[in-house]
Amino acid sequence: MGVGAIIFGGGGGTGSVFAQSSDKPFLRVAASTSSTRSSAILVKENSPIKTLADLKGKKVAFAKGSSSQYIIVRALEKVGLKYTDIQPVYLTPAEALPAFERNDFDAWVI
Repeated sequence: MGVGAIIFGGGGGTGSVFAQSSDKPFLRVAASTSSTRSSAILVKENSPIKTLADLKGKKVAFAKGSSSQYIIVRALEKVGLKYTDIQPVYLTPAEALPAFERNDFDAWVI
């Protein structure tokens, strides 16, 4: 839309909030809800991370401005941590999967 084109596409609620705040013409034409079971904070099976509190000081990957970023912020709040207590690693899901397999970060919010 910023270059005069109209594009329809799917996306999460958080992304549309950022789009609306960018002073660009924006109209949500449809909305739906999804299950909370479609999101997770993943760690490797042999990870020392066993609880949300164990994320303190760790590298946590997620897509910037996505529902995954919202999930990690809320999860940290539930255990008394702040966003600044983790080291965010901003990756798209396609970028994060191979990085997860290489152990480039400690946890993945997807």
